[in-house]
Amino acid sequence: MKHGWRTMPDGSRIPLTQQEAKDIHAAVKKMVAERAEKLPTAVSALQAISEGVERLRELGWSSIGPREGEEKAMIQFKSTGMWEAFRHGDYIHSEDCVYGPRDGTLMFKPLDKLTPDERERMEYCAKTRPRW
Repeated sequence: MKHGWRTMPDGSRIPLTQQEAKDIHAAVKKMVAERAEKLPTAVSALQAISEGVERLRELGWSSIGPREGEEKAMIQFKSTGMWEAFRHGDYIHSEDCVYGPRDGTLMFKPLDKLTPDERERMEYCAKTRPRW
């Protein structure tokens, strides 16, 4: 009996064992409970989002995307990745993705203003990105 699948770095998929599926399920339940304790209401969750966006602004991130021919670092809400992005016409291109001109989930920072940990994160993301 299959209990789910794991996608490997080369794009292949292998079945999870019953124990791996149980461990993943337990870890997810624990994360959900911890998040519910930390952010018990919609208001507290919204406040956390606002604080996070303000902190990113304090760290030099903004919603101002790259100009035509310019590259900037890019982050997207609900992702822990940091990527290089450039503008082509109205659209932002990053890795294999294209974002519309009014995508409010993106923030940018000039590449020469990145902190060492941000540079390290960008290098890690570029190195570990699936390429299948």
